[in-house]
Amino acid sequence: MSAPPGASQAPSRNRRRPRRPQQQHPAAPSLAARIAPLSTAATPTSELPTPEPESTDNAKYLSNAKFADFYARGVLTKALFERIPFEYCTEVQEKTFLPIIEGKDVFGQAKTGTGKTIAFLVPAIEQLARRPVPPPEVISILVIAPTRELCLQIEKEAKMLFAGSVYRTQSVIGGVNIKVQRRDLLNERSDVLIATPGRLVDHIENSNLGPRLKTVQTFVMDEADRLLDEGFQKSLIQIANQVTPKDRRQTLLFSATVDNKIRDIARVVLKDKHEFITTISDADEATHQHVHQDYIVTSLAKEDAVMLTLIRRAARTPFPKIIVFYSTARGAAIAYDLFKGIPDFQDLPMFEIHSRLSQGARIKQADAFKTALKGVLFSSDVTARGMDFPNITAVYQVGSPSSPEQYIHRLGRTARAGAEGYGVLILADFEANVLLNKKEMRELPLKPHPEAQHLTDESSDEFKSAKEMVVQTYDAMDSVAKAQAYQAFMGYYNGFQKAFRWSKEDLVRTANHYALDVLRYRSPDGSNNPPPLLPKTVGMMGLKGVVGLNIVRPQPDAQQGYGGGRSSAPPPKKRQRAA
Repeated sequence: MSAPPGASQAPSRNRRRPRRPQQQHPAAPSLAARIAPLSTAATPTSELPTPEPESTDNAKYLSNAKFADFYARGVLTKALFERIPFEYCTEVQEKTFLPIIEGKDVFGQAKTGTGKTIAFLVPAIEQLARRPVPPPEVISILVIAPTRELCLQIEKEAKMLFAGSVYRTQSVIGGVNIKVQRRDLLNERSDVLIATPGRLVDHIENSNLGPRLKTVQTFVMDEADRLLDEGFQKSLIQIANQVTPKDRRQTLLFSATVDNKIRDIARVVLKDKHEFITTISDADEATHQHVHQDYIVTSLAKEDAVMLTLIRRAARTPFPKIIVFYSTARGAAIAYDLFKGIPDFQDLPMFEIHSRLSQGARIKQADAFKTALKGVLFSSDVTARGMDFPNITAVYQVGSPSSPEQYIHRLGRTARAGAEGYGVLILADFEANVLLNKKEMRELPLKPHPEAQHLTDESSDEFKSAKEMVVQTYDAMDSVAKAQAYQAFMGYYNGFQKAFRWSKEDLVRTANHYALDVLRYRSPDGSNNPPPLLPKTVGMMGLKGVVGLNIVRPQPDAQQGYGGGRSSAPPPKKRQRAA
């Protein structure tokens, strides 16, 4: 086999390689006819725009193997081979193709952006082509992924591989009308079904989808570590129990990390005799060990001013491209509103991605940030994994991540493919000891920021300027967004009460300080009350009877956008921003 080309020669995802001259092909295997018949049936598509397939042509991950080699050996049919727009396989593709096509269960360890999607789709579709075309209602391949964006990327690649054939793919994800999905599932082929766990469980329970899952031949869990990080373990087990029993199906599990949680789910879904294949070297595993990382501990009230100073400094460098992570979607949204409203950054584009945006807006923001030469993306953990943004110069994290693993996942957005990167973690004083004393954090090269004292010094001109701008901008902002961020803050830190040794009163007191003193929330009725909460919300947080809450009963004629009552401003429409 010839050596793989350099980065400049790697084929582009958006540019198919030139069609090979017919005489260069070996004799086509007879199985090609199974996937080749043309159909004029419309491919079911979401009403939402779909992203371009994620790039898998980074030269760092290419192997010496060519797709033509698999075709020459009769592993791939001609029709499927000609739909693959790449010349060289990535390492994960080379290592997993044969075991998957042979029908083995595979536990694959591979990083995001290394070609995993093609690694499981191509051999799974090849197996589908070797069998008689199933009836339209049969679901042959089921793929579970943690985010809507990743599901849409997988769907895009499946459609590429199905082009011109009788086979079809559908996705069931949140953010799309479930009735439309139910109709499409009933009326259109879904040979490959790609789903987020929550929406699939919804269809199992309310759309009578369960019986159709008994036809699944190949069951794929992509980014299993993130699926578990997002709390989907119960849903995954429920789904695994609905599909064809594991002794009569093939299961493919892919994860970037392997820990006890991953091993536990692997024991549930994989056969005892499965192949473990890793493409992660010691150097890859240690990416977070060589990225320059600083932390800053300050008061909650100073965090925004510190962040503003850091972004101001970055804006003076050539082509800064930064991701700022927040622990909640509402936190990311209000940070975007804050920094978008600051006049300093007219020449530095701002972007936001989080679950409170519509799916279409999230895709537009992601596409715009990917192609931007510079900019700042305010994000929740939806982009911590599964989305590849090039040339990220720095990752800032505001507030305690849910775990050290999540800190590492976020940090991994920078210093990709051998590039340099930088990370800054900004913690409130009540968070620092709990997170920084964890064993996994102590093992990282995470050091106090050399200018932490200056950045948080209230007497410095730099801090004064930043704080004044933050206060002015917050004062001009909508009270509804502040109330939403307050509720999300309380919900997130409610899970840290034991770790912080907080009482429920401590939680409420801190959240009220955040709303009134940090966000500068002012009640529409002129009172100094914190944002209103519905009794149901308070009950769900286990805060019934706690002093300091502003509990407002719902009014029949009032819009309840964030837990407020009649005196609350109506909630905003769903955010549809796009850069």
